[in-house]
Amino acid sequence: MKNILLKKIIIILAIVALAVLATAGWLAISNNTDLEVQTQTEQAEVEQNDETQITYAATAGKTALEQLLELNDTVVTQESSYGTYVDSINGLKGGENGAYWIFFVNGEMASVGADAYIAEGGELIEWKYQE
Repeated sequence: MKNILLKKIIIILAIVALAVLATAGWLAISNNTDLEVQTQTEQAEVEQNDETQITYAATAGKTALEQLLELNDTVVTQESSYGTYVDSINGLKGGENGAYWIFFVNGEMASVGADAYIAEGGELIEWKYQE
């Protein structure tokens, strides 16, 4: 009888220990994920490789154009029937010498306008002045 009671106590303690470890692991993962999202959001640093390229990590919920306008005060936009487009950055105007400002998401040319692309957060956004 004493052995059965001892076994039940050991089993209950093992279950409690597993529950505590699982909760601690979940909290560690949850806090780490929150920290990564916060870090990505706060690190919206602009990297300007030269006058013809601008790169930054996207902020969740913002359009590519909205964030570009916040990060660079030399951006000039124009309205068209297709939406707002970037006409010039740092004095480099689209259409001169056959080059235009084009934006890329994670290395691929975007398939929508910058005013329509809403970031999920953390994507690599690049603006390139090219033909």
